[in-house]
Amino acid sequence: MPSCSIEGCSVKYAEWGYSKEDKVRRCKKHADEGMIPLNRDKLRCKAEGCNVTASKVPPGMKTPQFCAKHAPEGYKQVHGCRESDCMLYASFGHNDKKMYCLIHKKDGMTRGSGPSCTIEGCTKTGKFKTKEGNRACFFHSGLGHHCHDAG
Repeated sequence: MPSCSIEGCSVKYAEWGYSKEDKVRRCKKHADEGMIPLNRDKLRCKAEGCNVTASKVPPGMKTPQFCAKHAPEGYKQVHGCRESDCMLYASFGHNDKKMYCLIHKKDGMTRGSGPSCTIEGCTKTGKFKTKEGNRACFFHSGLGHHCHDAG
């Protein structure tokens, strides 16, 4: 993949252009109006003339076919809730595997965006390390108390 054609730009992989045959390639920051991402054909909405990334899948398939605007009725959001007829994004599951939305999550499921807080009973993501080296959410990390001290 060629680098951005704008002099002084440090982007190594320029993927924007007018067509696959076009020699002028730019990074997203320097793309002119009318340029499209050229290496995303498989991910692009199947609607004629639409250059938006596809995010909706038909029932029983895994590959997105259309963007939200052009998806036929019954198509679900990629990474959507497994509950039938639910169109919400899946955020909860087990072992970092997202399966259900907040409304349909099952008992014991945690937000699937990383390791859970190790404090018993807490279901938040453990993004911080405690002094003891355990994983904790913002509140249980001890950092959460500082924002209330200022008064």
